[in-house]
Amino acid sequence: MLLDFGLMYADTNSQWYAGAVVKNAGIQLQKYDINSGTQPLPIDVQIGIVKKFKKAPFSLSVLAHHLYTWDIRYDNPADQVDNSLLFNDNTQDTKKKSYFADKLFRHFVFALDINLGRRLELSAGYNHLRRSELAIAEKKGLSGFSFGGGLYLNKFVIHFAQSYYHISGAYSEVGINFALNQLFGMGKGGNKINWSEKFASQYK
Repeated sequence: MLLDFGLMYADTNSQWYAGAVVKNAGIQLQKYDINSGTQPLPIDVQIGIVKKFKKAPFSLSVLAHHLYTWDIRYDNPADQVDNSLLFNDNTQDTKKKSYFADKLFRHFVFALDINLGRRLELSAGYNHLRRSELAIAEKKGLSGFSFGGGLYLNKFVIHFAQSYYHISGAYSEVGINFALNQLFGMGKGGNKINWSEKFASQYK
Protein backbone atom coordinates (compact mmCIF):
# COMPACT_ATOMS: atom_id res chain seq x y z
CA MET A 1 0.00 0.00 0.00
CA LEU A 2 1.75 3.10 -1.29
CA LEU A 3 0.98 6.81 -1.20
CA ASP A 4 2.40 9.83 -3.03
CA PHE A 5 1.88 13.29 -1.57
CA GLY A 6 3.37 16.69 -2.26
CA LEU A 7 3.21 20.43 -1.89
CA MET A 8 3.65 23.18 -4.48
CA TYR A 9 4.38 26.90 -4.16
CA ALA A 10 3.95 29.32 -7.08
CA ASP A 11 5.09 32.94 -7.25
CA THR A 12 3.34 34.00 -10.46
CA ASN A 13 4.62 37.57 -10.20
CA SER A 14 8.32 36.69 -10.41
CA GLN A 15 7.56 33.30 -12.06
CA TRP A 16 9.31 31.10 -9.53
CA TYR A 17 7.77 27.68 -8.83
CA ALA A 18 8.81 25.12 -6.23
CA GLY A 19 7.48 21.75 -5.20
CA ALA A 20 8.25 18.89 -2.85
CA VAL A 21 6.96 15.33 -3.05
CA VAL A 22 7.28 12.04 -1.18
CA LYS A 23 6.84 9.06 -3.52
CA ASN A 24 6.06 5.45 -2.66
CA ALA A 25 5.59 5.96 1.07
CA GLY A 26 3.71 3.10 2.70
CA ILE A 27 3.80 -0.40 4.11
CA GLN A 28 3.95 -3.97 2.86
CA LEU A 29 0.75 -5.77 3.85
CA GLN A 30 1.90 -9.34 3.13
CA LYS A 31 5.42 -10.73 3.22
CA TYR A 32 6.83 -12.79 0.36
CA ASP A 33 8.55 -15.02 2.90
CA ILE A 34 7.10 -15.52 6.38
CA ASN A 35 10.54 -16.18 7.87
CA SER A 36 12.05 -12.96 6.50
CA GLY A 37 11.28 -9.34 7.23
CA THR A 38 9.39 -6.94 5.03
CA GLN A 39 11.03 -5.83 1.79
CA PRO A 40 12.09 -2.17 1.49
CA LEU A 41 9.79 0.09 -0.50
CA PRO A 42 11.17 2.36 -3.26
CA ILE A 43 10.51 5.55 -1.31
CA ASP A 44 11.87 8.79 -2.73
CA VAL A 45 11.90 12.37 -1.46
CA GLN A 46 12.16 15.03 -4.18
CA ILE A 47 12.30 18.83 -4.42
CA GLY A 48 11.97 20.70 -7.69
CA ILE A 49 12.41 24.36 -8.69
CA VAL A 50 11.32 26.01 -11.95
CA LYS A 51 12.21 29.51 -13.13
CA LYS A 52 10.39 31.12 -16.05
CA PHE A 53 11.55 34.34 -17.68
CA LYS A 54 9.19 37.10 -18.71
CA LYS A 55 11.41 38.42 -21.50
CA ALA A 56 12.81 35.11 -22.73
CA PRO A 57 10.91 32.18 -24.28
CA PHE A 58 12.36 29.49 -22.05
CA SER A 59 12.36 28.15 -18.51
CA LEU A 60 14.90 26.25 -16.41
CA SER A 61 14.14 23.53 -13.90
CA VAL A 62 16.14 21.49 -11.40
CA LEU A 63 14.91 18.37 -9.63
CA ALA A 64 16.69 16.93 -6.60
CA HIS A 65 15.82 13.31 -5.77
CA HIS A 66 16.75 10.63 -3.21
CA LEU A 67 17.31 13.37 -0.65
CA TYR A 68 17.21 10.98 2.31
CA THR A 69 20.47 9.28 1.22
CA TRP A 70 23.72 11.06 0.37
CA ASP A 71 25.69 8.28 -1.37
CA ILE A 72 23.58 6.61 -4.08
CA ARG A 73 26.56 5.50 -6.19
CA TYR A 74 26.87 1.90 -7.26
CA ASP A 75 29.67 0.19 -5.30
CA ASN A 76 31.93 -0.59 -8.23
CA PRO A 77 35.12 -2.57 -7.41
CA ALA A 78 36.79 -0.94 -10.43
CA ASP A 79 36.83 2.35 -8.54
CA GLN A 80 39.48 1.00 -6.16
CA VAL A 81 43.08 1.80 -7.01
CA ASP A 82 45.85 -0.70 -6.23
CA ASN A 83 48.87 1.03 -4.65
CA SER A 84 51.29 -1.81 -5.21
CA LEU A 85 54.12 -1.04 -7.66
CA LEU A 86 55.43 -4.37 -8.99
CA PHE A 87 52.67 -6.90 -8.37
CA ASN A 88 49.11 -7.13 -7.13
CA ASP A 89 49.04 -7.63 -3.40
CA ASN A 90 45.64 -8.06 -1.79
CA THR A 91 47.12 -7.16 1.57
CA GLN A 92 48.00 -3.69 0.34
CA ASP A 93 45.73 -0.86 1.40
CA THR A 94 43.67 0.48 -1.43
CA LYS A 95 42.89 4.14 -1.84
CA LYS A 96 39.34 5.16 -2.62
CA LYS A 97 38.47 8.46 -4.17
CA SER A 98 35.79 10.55 -2.49
CA TYR A 99 33.81 11.14 -5.72
CA PHE A 100 32.16 14.15 -4.08
CA ALA A 101 31.04 15.81 -7.33
CA ASP A 102 29.71 12.55 -8.74
CA LYS A 103 27.77 11.80 -5.55
CA LEU A 104 26.32 15.31 -5.57
CA PHE A 105 25.20 15.48 -9.19
CA ARG A 106 23.63 12.01 -9.10
CA HIS A 107 20.88 13.63 -7.05
CA PHE A 108 19.96 16.18 -9.74
CA VAL A 109 18.01 16.24 -12.99
CA PHE A 110 18.30 19.38 -15.15
CA ALA A 111 15.80 20.47 -17.79
CA LEU A 112 15.28 23.27 -20.31
CA ASP A 113 11.94 24.18 -21.93
CA ILE A 114 11.76 26.46 -24.97
CA ASN A 115 8.49 28.00 -26.18
CA LEU A 116 8.38 28.49 -29.95
CA GLY A 117 5.30 30.66 -30.24
CA ARG A 118 2.06 29.89 -28.45
CA ARG A 119 1.55 26.38 -29.81
CA LEU A 120 4.92 24.61 -29.81
CA GLU A 121 7.28 23.73 -26.98
CA LEU A 122 10.65 21.94 -27.06
CA SER A 123 12.41 20.46 -24.06
CA ALA A 124 15.67 18.77 -23.12
CA GLY A 125 16.90 17.17 -19.92
CA TYR A 126 19.93 15.52 -18.34
CA ASN A 127 19.94 12.84 -15.64
CA HIS A 128 23.44 12.25 -14.25
CA LEU A 129 22.43 9.18 -12.22
CA ARG A 130 21.02 7.46 -15.29
CA ARG A 131 24.11 8.25 -17.39
CA SER A 132 26.51 7.11 -14.67
CA GLU A 133 24.78 3.78 -14.08
CA LEU A 134 23.68 2.77 -17.59
CA ALA A 135 26.26 4.24 -19.97
CA ILE A 136 29.14 2.14 -21.29
CA ALA A 137 32.52 3.64 -20.43
CA GLU A 138 33.93 3.05 -23.92
CA LYS A 139 30.98 4.66 -25.73
CA LYS A 140 28.45 6.55 -23.62
CA GLY A 141 26.48 8.16 -26.43
CA LEU A 142 23.39 10.09 -25.28
CA SER A 143 22.75 8.02 -22.17
CA GLY A 144 21.14 10.20 -19.52
CA PHE A 145 19.79 12.78 -21.97
CA SER A 146 16.16 13.21 -22.98
CA PHE A 147 14.43 15.34 -25.60
CA GLY A 148 10.80 16.13 -26.30
CA GLY A 149 8.20 18.46 -27.67
CA GLY A 150 4.65 19.59 -27.04
CA LEU A 151 1.95 20.75 -29.43
CA TYR A 152 -0.82 22.86 -27.86
CA LEU A 153 -4.05 22.63 -29.84
CA ASN A 154 -7.44 24.11 -29.09
CA LYS A 155 -8.94 21.16 -27.22
CA PHE A 156 -5.99 18.95 -26.36
CA VAL A 157 -2.20 18.91 -25.98
CA ILE A 158 0.13 16.29 -27.48
CA HIS A 159 3.52 15.56 -25.92
CA PHE A 160 6.30 13.36 -27.29
CA ALA A 161 9.57 12.51 -25.53
CA GLN A 162 12.60 10.29 -26.05
CA SER A 163 14.77 9.23 -23.12
CA TYR A 164 18.18 7.64 -23.71
CA TYR A 165 18.92 5.05 -21.05
CA HIS A 166 21.54 3.11 -23.00
CA ILE A 167 23.45 3.31 -26.25
CA SER A 168 21.31 0.49 -27.66
CA GLY A 169 18.33 2.82 -28.09
CA ALA A 170 15.87 5.32 -26.68
CA TYR A 171 12.60 4.98 -24.79
CA SER A 172 9.76 6.91 -26.45
CA GLU A 173 6.61 8.23 -24.81
CA VAL A 174 3.48 9.93 -26.12
CA GLY A 175 1.06 11.83 -23.87
CA ILE A 176 -2.27 13.50 -24.61
CA ASN A 177 -4.02 16.00 -22.32
CA PHE A 178 -7.68 16.78 -22.93
CA ALA A 179 -9.74 19.80 -21.94
CA LEU A 180 -12.70 17.81 -20.63
CA ASN A 181 -14.98 20.83 -20.35
CA GLN A 182 -14.58 21.53 -24.06
CA LEU A 183 -14.76 17.93 -25.28
CA PHE A 184 -17.57 16.60 -23.11
CA GLY A 185 -19.48 19.76 -22.23
CA MET A 186 -19.21 19.77 -18.44
CA GLY A 187 -21.37 22.87 -18.50
CA LYS A 188 -21.78 24.88 -15.31
CA GLY A 189 -19.71 22.43 -13.31
CA GLY A 190 -16.68 23.10 -15.51
CA ASN A 191 -17.29 26.82 -15.54
CA LYS A 192 -17.31 26.98 -11.73
CA ILE A 193 -13.77 25.65 -11.54
CA ASN A 194 -12.62 27.60 -14.63
CA TRP A 195 -11.58 24.35 -16.31
CA SER A 196 -11.65 25.61 -19.88
CA GLU A 197 -10.21 29.02 -18.94
CA LYS A 198 -7.19 27.45 -17.27
CA PHE A 199 -6.55 25.36 -20.38
CA ALA A 200 -6.93 28.32 -22.73
CA SER A 201 -4.60 30.48 -20.63
CA GLN A 202 -1.64 28.41 -21.87
CA TYR A 203 -1.86 30.16 -25.24
CA LYS A 204 -1.80 33.72 -23.85
